[in-house]
Amino acid sequence: MSPITEAKILTKYRARESRTDRARRLQPDLDREYIVPILLKSVQVLDLLGEVPGGMRIEQIHQETGIAKTTVYRIVRTLVVSGRLCHANNGAYAIARKLNAEFDSSSCSSDSLYRNQVEIA
Repeated sequence: MSPITEAKILTKYRARESRTDRARRLQPDLDREYIVPILLKSVQVLDLLGEVPGGMRIEQIHQETGIAKTTVYRIVRTLVVSGRLCHANNGAYAIARKLNAEFDSSSCSSDSLYRNQVEIA
């Protein structure tokens, strides 16, 4: 590997600032001492979906919140399993308590097998 390529790789993966420093810069007024970051992101997703009655797809949630797609996926899958979100056949997620015609109970995936395993454990 040439020294130029190696330098590009090192520069690409070298963090310019820590995640904590970046978070403090983006939200300076937030007291971070007892904050659970993933829970904060989950609430952000729930708030967003509460404002959109037709639901949103993973990509739309990612674009709107800036949360990484993989994190959005894990959050919404967890919320579907817990019964807080509904996943429609068209790929959109919506608040389960606020179902509309597009999100009737027959179009929701229940993950009942997984839910039963979690409740038993």
